[in-house]
Amino acid sequence: MKKILIVVFVLLLGLFGCTKTQTKEELLAEYQSITEQSAAMTSYAMNMEMNIAMTIGEDSYNSTVETNMVVQDLGTETAKLYMSANTSTEGTDVTLESYFVDGVAYMDINGTRYYQEMTNDDYLSMTGTYSSAFLQESSYIDTITKTKEGNLTVYTIVLNTDGLMEVYNDMIGELDYDTLGIDVTYDHAAISLKVNKDNYIESMTIDTAFQMSTSDDYVIDCAFTGSAGFTDYNSAVVTLPDDLDTYTAYTTAAETSEIQTMDDFAQWLVTDYGFEEIETNIFRQEYADGQYYYFDLNNYIYSYENSSAKYDYYFNDNIGMVGTCVYDFNTETGTNCTDDEISNLQYTQQAMAYDLEQAGLY
Repeated sequence: MKKILIVVFVLLLGLFGCTKTQTKEELLAEYQSITEQSAAMTSYAMNMEMNIAMTIGEDSYNSTVETNMVVQDLGTETAKLYMSANTSTEGTDVTLESYFVDGVAYMDINGTRYYQEMTNDDYLSMTGTYSSAFLQESSYIDTITKTKEGNLTVYTIVLNTDGLMEVYNDMIGELDYDTLGIDVTYDHAAISLKVNKDNYIESMTIDTAFQMSTSDDYVIDCAFTGSAGFTDYNSAVVTLPDDLDTYTAYTTAAETSEIQTMDDFAQWLVTDYGFEEIETNIFRQEYADGQYYYFDLNNYIYSYENSSAKYDYYFNDNIGMVGTCVYDFNTETGTNCTDDEISNLQYTQQAMAYDLEQAGLY
C-alpha cells in the first residue's frame, strides 16, 4: 500500500508540481515572439473602443471612439483597408467611413465624401489607426506575468514611464511637452493580452492615467482606457461598395478658403476670430489675464505676450526674438537665449500655425 501511495504521489508531482516558473527574460522572449507574429499579419479584422476622460478642476470631459477595421494584404500593392469609426465628445458625434484601395483613400466624414491619393502608411497615419509597435519593445515593460483563461493565455504587462509615454504618442500623436510648457506626471499603464493556441493575439485591454500641469498651476488629470479584438487572421477580405466613383477630389483648406488677400485676412481676424485692430494693420487678441496674441501685418510679426515678456516671431524670416535672444527656426539654434525663452518662442510659432489653420491657410 505504501508503495502504491508513493507511485501516486510521484505521478501527481509530475502532473502538477514540476512546472518550472518562467523568469522575466523567458516571458519577455515568449511575448516578443507573439507580438512579432501578430504584428506581421497582413490581413485581419479588428474592433476597438477607446475612452479618454479628463478632469480640470470641477469640470469633467469624456471622449469615446468606437472603431471597426478590416485589413487585407497590408504592405502590398494590392492592399485594401476599410474602417468605420464614431467619435463622441460631450454629446457631439463625428462618424467616419473610409476605404483604401489602389493607392487611393476614400473618406466619408459626417456625409462629406472625398478621395485622395496616398500610401498605405499615410492612410494608417491619417486615420489614426492604432499600431502595436510599442508592444514589441521589451525595454518599455516593467513587469510581465502569465496566466491561463480557458484555452487562452493571458499576459499582463505593466509599463514603465517610457512605455506609458510611447502608448500616448502612438495613440494621439507625439507632443513636445517641453515646448508647450507642460509637465507630465505618469501614474500607471497596464496592458492585458489574450493569446490563442496559435500564438495570435485575440484581444487586448489597456488602462492608463497621467496628469498634466503648467507653470500657472493649471492641472489636467487624464485617464485612458481601451480594448480591442482581432479575428480573421490572415484571411480577412475587404468588400468595396459600388459608389466610390461618386466621391470628389480632396482640396486643401487654402485652396477653398475665402481669404485670398491680406485685407481678407485682416477682416477675418476682426469679424470672425476675436482680434481687435489697435493700430493700422496691427491686431491684438486677449487670451487670459495678462496674456495676448498679436498679428503685425505691417512688419510680418506674430507675437505672444505674457506677464514676463513679449515673444516675437518674424514669420517671413522664420526667426524668433525676445530681449537679446535671437532664435533661428531654420537651424534650430539660439543666441543669448535661455531654455525658457526658446520654449516660449517655439510656442509662439505653434500658436500662429494654429491661427492660420483656423483661417484655412495652413
